[in-house]
Formats: sequence, structure tokens, C-alpha cells
Amino acid sequence: MRKQLVVAGLVLVMAVGASAQTQLGLMGVGGKLGLVSPEGDIGSTLGIGLQAKLGHVIPQIALDAFVDFWTKGYEESYLGYRSDASFTEIAVGALAKYYLSLPQSNIKPYAGGGLALNFGHSKVEWSVPGWGGGSESDTDVDLGIHLVGGAELPLTPNIDGFAELKYAIDGADYFAISVGAIFRLGR
Repeated sequence: MRKQLVVAGLVLVMAVGASAQTQLGLMGVGGKLGLVSPEGDIGSTLGIGLQAKLGHVIPQIALDAFVDFWTKGYEESYLGYRSDASFTEIAVGALAKYYLSLPQSNIKPYAGGGLALNFGHSKVEWSVPGWGGGSESDTDVDLGIHLVGGAELPLTPNIDGFAELKYAIDGADYFAISVGAIFRLGR
């Protein structure tokens, strides 16, 4: 019984210590712009996103929420056959970022990952001379894994800039390179 009380007391002390380091809440909001390269041969496109800083679980690990959007269309034709395809994806998710320490530097590099709900839509229209044409479309929702690496740098006392690489594994895997800014709240 005495051992159980000691263990319970140690767990309680560690839990209080851990919660004292936790600083969660809406700490900043911002946006990003980037180049997205989806899987396959459809080429790169412009992507935009919103980002929210949700604070730190411990000093080195921060939580972010994000919404990413990209769309891409292309056409092909061969001997009178023509097809137009379009793809759109919206990802809504959360990331945990581990910040690496660079002593005597304002640059804060990080690496991390998280999960997102990816809402995807694709549409293909085709036409064949003498035969007519048609169209097909599909909409789906996938749970995706998002891996990130990047760096933040203070631009002003209230604004942080960042550059980020992201690889998303979901229904339409893609690689993105983005730059953006976060407006810090409550400082």
C-alpha cells in the first residue's frame, strides 16, 4: 500500500510539472503561399493555406492547425480525342512540430508531422470525334499523414515568417514548398 501511495504521489508531481510547462491556446494566425506538386504527370500548381499556432505541449514541441487548398486542371488531345481533367484538394488538420535548438540564432528550424482530413474532388471530361463524349467525377475524404520540415524567423515583434517543406500521404499524395507569415496574438 505504501509503495502505491509513493508511486501515485510521483505521478501526481510529474503531471503537475508537465502541465506547468504546457502553454496551449490560440497563439497566432496566418497564411501561406506555395508550389504544390501532386503525384502523377499533372504538373505543379499554386497552393494557399491558413495556419494557426496553438501553443506548446513542452518548450520544444508546438501544435499547429492548418487548412491547405490546391487545384489543378490540364488537358490532353491525340488524333481528335480530347480530355480535360481537374483535381482539387482541401486538407484540414493538425501538426506537432519539434523545434531544434540553434544557440545565438533567431532562426528556429523544426520537423514534425500530423494528421489531416483530405477532401478531394476529381473530374474528367472527354470527347471522341464521331462518337460523342462524356464525363466522370469523384469526391472522397481520406485521412492523410502530413510530414513537415522548415524554419521560422521573427520579421517584426509581432510577425514570424516561415518557409516549409511538406509531404502529404493521402488520396492524392503531394509535395509542397511554402512561405508564409504568422501574426502572434497576446504578446
